[in-house]
Amino acid sequence: METPPNVAFAPRSQSRWLIAAITAEFLVIVALGVALLVQGNHSNVLVPNVVGSTQATAQHILSGSGFQYSVAVRPFGPEVSGARGTVVAQFPPGGTIESSGSPVTLDVSGRTTVPSVVVPSVVGESVSLAFTQLKTSGLEGGTSMVCPRAATRNTCSDQNRIVIAQHPRAGKEALVGSLVNLVSRPGPTPLG
Repeated sequence: METPPNVAFAPRSQSRWLIAAITAEFLVIVALGVALLVQGNHSNVLVPNVVGSTQATAQHILSGSGFQYSVAVRPFGPEVSGARGTVVAQFPPGGTIESSGSPVTLDVSGRTTVPSVVVPSVVGESVSLAFTQLKTSGLEGGTSMVCPRAATRNTCSDQNRIVIAQHPRAGKEALVGSLVNLVSRPGPTPLG
């Protein structure tokens, strides 16, 4: 059988090289996809259940798992029964999925019982108003923001910053005295 004119066939070595290049590109794309998937899920962590642990053990477990922690204290209320220094409640509860670095509030026996409250929405508010609303609800506010180099002292003050995110989210339950982390950005420049 004769090869028709004007039809060219690639030598076998060129076709093998082409298949190898396509396979290598496919493997690189798959590896990047897996890396992005792992990196995206890395920030979500299972909250360890520390109820029943001593306060020191609970704090060690939480910090080792990448969480912040605080012990809620109220100046009044009935004492919790149980061994002194034992964690009797935590918010968020063990077994839930939260972002790494999120706060976990512990209620420890020997301290006063701390009720829970619903976290208010402060997204869109100025940082100073958000702090006031959180304090009124019995919560504490912490904030993080990087001011641009060109910013003035006025644009980076609490009253001129706007809350763009909060954790725990609005509507979640938290112990009184819990920390609510706020992320803010510079707001509109004040006139005058």
